[in-house]
Amino acid sequence: MRTPFRNSALLVVVLAASAAAQQSAPPAASDAKPDIKLVAPPVAVDDKFVKERFGDQFTLMPQFPGMVADLDGDGVEDLVLAARAKSPMLDEGSKGYKVVDPYNGFFGFGDPHITAGFGADDPTHKGEVLLVIHGAGSEAWHADKPKAKFVLINLPYKTVGLRRVMINKKAVMAIAMEEYGAMQDTSAVYWDGNLKKKKPGTYKYEPLGASMD
Repeated sequence: MRTPFRNSALLVVVLAASAAAQQSAPPAASDAKPDIKLVAPPVAVDDKFVKERFGDQFTLMPQFPGMVADLDGDGVEDLVLAARAKSPMLDEGSKGYKVVDPYNGFFGFGDPHITAGFGADDPTHKGEVLLVIHGAGSEAWHADKPKAKFVLINLPYKTVGLRRVMINKKAVMAIAMEEYGAMQDTSAVYWDGNLKKKKPGTYKYEPLGASMD
């Protein structure tokens, strides 16, 4: 287990679209269908889309396809994208997104105003983040005014996908990761508002155990 103050890689998410990625996907604790799909027309998800929603600090990582699923349990599709960020906090106010650090928050030190300055253990992962858009209405995640937007930082991923996992004995849709590093742990990031309906939700990190590789 990593300590909370180690520099962590910023999060990237990628659906296991290729055979290799499928083989390395982390184990799910639920047999439920994944209920996810790749992004497709009518909306082009490209750098223009990312910059319009999140600002000029973010650049899409096209090798990782966008993913769509209902992450916050409201029945409306949400979007997950991999991007690289220069300064994730810079446009938080003007673009209306929220920066969250689920990994360091798990260890009790998740203030992104501090942890956004952490560097990646592996320099090849420098600046990687996960962009999440909670959809609203019939247009869902591509609505002009979505329900909410998040930038998730400091998650040490190697491969990432969307799938259901068991959290507190409940199956929830989550971002499931295989982490880089010697331990090759697996973990999940989930919206905890699905578990505590009367309180505001946020994204939380949960270790799942060792890789099956």
